[in-house]
Amino acid sequence: MGRLLARVFGLLDYGRVMGLMNPVLMLFTLVAPPLAGYLQDVTGSYHTAFLSFAIPLAAAILILPLIRFLPPLPASEPMMKPSPNLAK
Repeated sequence: MGRLLARVFGLLDYGRVMGLMNPVLMLFTLVAPPLAGYLQDVTGSYHTAFLSFAIPLAAAILILPLIRFLPPLPASEPMMKPSPNLAK
C-alpha cells in the first residue's frame, strides 16, 4: 500500500496521507472483529460477516484501476528537493 500511496500522492505528501489514513484504518481494525462476532451470534454463521467485508473489498478492487497516478520522476531529478531552510 505504501508504494501505491507514493505513486498516487507523491513522496512529498506521503507522510501527510499516511497520517490521515491511519486513523481510518485503525477504526476498521478495531470494529471489524467484534462486528464479525456479533453477526455470527445473530445469524449463527460467519457468512453474513464475510459478505459484509467482501463486498466493500470487491468495490475497492473495481475502483482501483480508476486511480490517476502521478507521472514517474525522471532518473536525473531528485525524489525530494532539499528545504531552503536547511541549506543555510
